[in-house]
Amino acid sequence: MLVVTAIVGLMMAVIFTTLNIRYHRQMKRSLLDTARAFYNEIVVTRSWIALHTGVYVPKDEAVDSTTYLRGHEVYTERGKCLILKTPAQVTRELSELSASMGAGFRFHITSLHPVNPHNAPTPFEKRALERFAELVSSGSAPPMLEAYETEVVNGKHYLRYFGALLANRSCQACHTESDLIAGGIRGGISVLVPMDEALRDMRRNSYLMIGGAAAAVLITSLILFVVLRRMVLARLKRVELAARRLQRGHYDTELPVDADDEIGDLARSFQQMRDRIREYTRNLERSERKYRMLLQRSPESILLVGEGDVILDANENITRLTGFAVDEIRGKPLSFLLDPGVKRDYGISDGNGRQADRYESSVRRKDGSSVPVEVYVSREPVPEGDGQAKNRLLYLRDISERKRIEAQLVENEKMHALGQLSSGIAHEIRNPLFGIRNNLEYLARRFPDDPEVREIYTEMLDSVERMNQLVNDVLDFSRPHETSYEMNELAPVLRKCVDLVRKEFDRAHATLDLDVQEDLPRFRFDPHGIEQVIINLLTNALQALPDGNGRVLVRCRERRSKKCVEIQVSDNGVGISREDLSRIFDPFFTRSPNGTGLGLTIVKRIVEQHGGKVTVKSRPGRGTTFVVEIPLWTASEVVSHEI
Repeated sequence: MLVVTAIVGLMMAVIFTTLNIRYHRQMKRSLLDTARAFYNEIVVTRSWIALHTGVYVPKDEAVDSTTYLRGHEVYTERGKCLILKTPAQVTRELSELSASMGAGFRFHITSLHPVNPHNAPTPFEKRALERFAELVSSGSAPPMLEAYETEVVNGKHYLRYFGALLANRSCQACHTESDLIAGGIRGGISVLVPMDEALRDMRRNSYLMIGGAAAAVLITSLILFVVLRRMVLARLKRVELAARRLQRGHYDTELPVDADDEIGDLARSFQQMRDRIREYTRNLERSERKYRMLLQRSPESILLVGEGDVILDANENITRLTGFAVDEIRGKPLSFLLDPGVKRDYGISDGNGRQADRYESSVRRKDGSSVPVEVYVSREPVPEGDGQAKNRLLYLRDISERKRIEAQLVENEKMHALGQLSSGIAHEIRNPLFGIRNNLEYLARRFPDDPEVREIYTEMLDSVERMNQLVNDVLDFSRPHETSYEMNELAPVLRKCVDLVRKEFDRAHATLDLDVQEDLPRFRFDPHGIEQVIINLLTNALQALPDGNGRVLVRCRERRSKKCVEIQVSDNGVGISREDLSRIFDPFFTRSPNGTGLGLTIVKRIVEQHGGKVTVKSRPGRGTTFVVEIPLWTASEVVSHEI
């Protein structure tokens, strides 16, 4: 609409401007015609006076006498004096009379060599006379020699018209031959025509034209607006509203075709486009539902990965596997979840640089831990909306249980081999130890008063006992234990363990405290196994305590967020170095001169048999804390774990 208004306004402006210019030209031409008419009347009057060799008028005080001509005064028979008036004088006096009467018109005669100094030419008149003379002398003079300009005199605007005055025989009455300009031009007549009234008329006309143009533009615009609104804009508005509804997903939008014109064609095209979009959208929705159904019903965790290894989408199983919501990983690089060490050109290597469609890796969980997974990469790329197949599907399967079973099988095989070896070694070592012990007792009875024998007896008997204990520990470690899970309370078991070792702590002048949550739930565990775990941890803590001011705290709490019971055994002993922390659960590793290196290994095995885990935190010189987590198992969970 604004464009139409602008076009109409421009057209009206051109029309009214053209009319205004034509009016101004007509006004100026009218002024020029008026000046020419005055010029012609003056020329006629002057010619008549010249033909009669001037005009005699009675002499009185108001009449100037001519002093520039011969015989300018004559007397009648009655003695009355008459004064001769030349054409120039008559012209000047008529101009003065016109001015005195308020007509506003002025005129006078001038030449390059005036007889009367009052008739001297102005600069404009002088230039015009010189130009006239050039044209006459060159033979190219037009029929009418004239010049005009506008000028301001005493604050008023005038049109000065200047026409040539040709010399004839009547001019010789007042002028000599030498006074005449070559070519027969005597001088010129200058006419001043007032322009102020005409200028006011032209301004009023301009204002009227501007106002008329504005009114015409306004009226025309209103008419066009009403017409366009009814015939075009209203119909286009319906098309726009229908398009907006279609944009918002209202694919049932109807747009009636009310005419067989361009807008009607547009409406028909809109209907066809709507039908195609509706059908295309339905197909997309069906495809999306099918795709979503396949993703969500798959037992595997699935990732859709695009160019640059960017995760585009995933199913809900990925949340159960990693703890991350789908929105949290969408747009992240694949290395955000998968171990970045396992990567190839889309994907994936088997760890040895070879291309693989199926491989093992690890997935980062939200809590910072990792889960071993088997990854399968689809061979066929997934096409995008533009038809180009650039995306891939990755299927992730949690193999934590498989890895645990594999590790358990390896451990069982080790224990079986160690048991066979230990049984043979124990048989071969225990018999000699039994003989050595009997011989030592015989020597002690034979020489009861010999101090040297008694000293040797004590040292050797202690060594035999240590070797026998080592054999027993090895057999106990390698021999499979039957676990007996029962619904029990943990607090009495912990108190029993503390009571069993308290005397040893008292002899070492060390403090042993127990802090147990009062409302610990009952759950299924092996009391004998847990008792062995706590006693081994307390024994290790006692060996690490400083002399005189050692302190050990056993603390037990329920961790509902983890669905487990947490047992902490803390001491203020010497601590464990960073290098030894990674080896303390290895069999036969020990820094104690009296230890076998199997106590913590047995602790770890028993805790893992319960489905729990044991961790350690230590600062050299400040103490150590062992944390044991035992799941709060039900009967069905215990059976599942044992299977």
